[in-house]
Amino acid sequence: MRKRFLNILFWSVISAAFIGPGTVTTAAKAGAVYQYQLLWALFFSTIACLVLQEAAARLTLVSGLNLGEAIRWRYKDTSLFVWVVPYNLFLGSGMAGEKQTLKEMRFGLSVAVILGGLISMAVLVVGTAVQGAFSYEGLVAVLRISTGRWAVIIFGIGMLAAGFTSAVTAPLASASQQNPCSMKKAGPPGEKENDGLSSPG
Repeated sequence: MRKRFLNILFWSVISAAFIGPGTVTTAAKAGAVYQYQLLWALFFSTIACLVLQEAAARLTLVSGLNLGEAIRWRYKDTSLFVWVVPYNLFLGSGMAGEKQTLKEMRFGLSVAVILGGLISMAVLVVGTAVQGAFSYEGLVAVLRISTGRWAVIIFGIGMLAAGFTSAVTAPLASASQQNPCSMKKAGPPGEKENDGLSSPG
């Protein structure tokens, strides 16, 4: 039980990565403007995120190459610059290690992504209660109904925490893929990497 809990805690970094101030603002505003009409989009994106994250992590477990190395090996001279946007996939791939089994990875990752999706949906639902044009003041007013005068403090701490976790996990994702971005060239699965200064063959 303890090992399973630690596994979930480990993969919760993925949730922390995609629930930032931007996610909170976008989900809450979507609820305020469109009510529940975009709830399906969050549900779909959660499932899509789970499928893509699992594929990226499974790639690392099976091949021994992280996602950046696999892309470098497959596309040779293609720069990783064009692949920077979905950093969560690189983060998930970089976190998958040899010490985890496929079953453990799937369980921990599934709980983390689904939890993140549910939190995003909950933020959207809270946003539906905002009266008039969306604003942070309106969102705090909604929270004040259930939390009283502590609403501003709770909201502020939540946004600070969301910003901090996003600020930490974005460079972490880049760092986990650093080798293929610098001097090393990834070879096929099972082969050692060659120094970037060495001649091919």
